[in-house]
Amino acid sequence: MAVRFDLQDYKDLQDLLTRVRDRFGTLDERGLSSDIAASGVISGSLSHFNHKWKDGHYQTKKNIKTTLEALKYIIESFEGTDKQLQDALRDALSEKK
Repeated sequence: MAVRFDLQDYKDLQDLLTRVRDRFGTLDERGLSSDIAASGVISGSLSHFNHKWKDGHYQTKKNIKTTLEALKYIIESFEGTDKQLQDALRDALSEKK
């Protein structure tokens, strides 16, 4: 069974993740402001959310960076291989003339 790889799919994913990374970087890393806590009733929930938000924000940014680096490597590999094959075919055809 052959596996089909479409280079454009990888480029589209790279573009999408770049936009997500750029947009994600504009979000407030501090989480929800304690100003919304009108009383001490929700302060525990707010603290819990902010702790989880900071952990998730950091991990998501790290994962996006790693994925973008992998996509860059994949795209460069595809393009490099394509160029080598094109050059080899062109050379083979010009030798036959």
